[in-house]
Amino acid sequence: MGSRKIAIMASGDGTNAEAIMQWCQKNPQLAQVVVLLSDQKDAYVLTRAQNYKVPCLCMSYPTSRTERPAHEEKMSQALLEFGAEWVFLAGFMRVLGKAFLRPWASEQFYKIANIHPSLLPAFKGAHAYQDAFEEGVKNSGVTIHLVTEALDNGPILLQKSFPRHEDDDFNTFKARGRSLEGPLWHEFLELWSRGQLMVPSKAGGHDAISSL
Repeated sequence: MGSRKIAIMASGDGTNAEAIMQWCQKNPQLAQVVVLLSDQKDAYVLTRAQNYKVPCLCMSYPTSRTERPAHEEKMSQALLEFGAEWVFLAGFMRVLGKAFLRPWASEQFYKIANIHPSLLPAFKGAHAYQDAFEEGVKNSGVTIHLVTEALDNGPILLQKSFPRHEDDDFNTFKARGRSLEGPLWHEFLELWSRGQLMVPSKAGGHDAISSL
């Protein structure tokens, strides 16, 4: 199959992005990160990427909504110029529109995966840890899913759950979830890079991600 080429998009500290870069550095024959893009010029994830010698792009979003489709087209084109075959959203805090998604369309799905801090389909949106904690759930988790045009609604690829403890405050609850995010990326990458992940087919049955 050869080494699969990844673009990472992230907005903040970059612990998830580092988990991906770390795994790829150890398994270059299976996958490599060819570029990291952030929408925040001061995001620490850019420093993490430089430490791994990954090329970086910073493309701040325009304030005008009417300008965003053209901006998103430029983002996709920039990632493609680095040879990226897939996009992994590792804490990218923007909702991507059709203009970005279109170049990543395959026969079945977009070649874009995202990590989300809940057991989807529960607690979609930007504040999932907080929403789950305030709801008083007994168990929560993290999910890696394929991206679609609907928010946090794509096919679920992998999930890990964690319990809420009686003495938890929000910070300890969130920290327990965050501790699962990197290992979930590693598990995902191990399966994805070898074409062993399965996703539901629109025609029924299953298709391997490697066929997309």
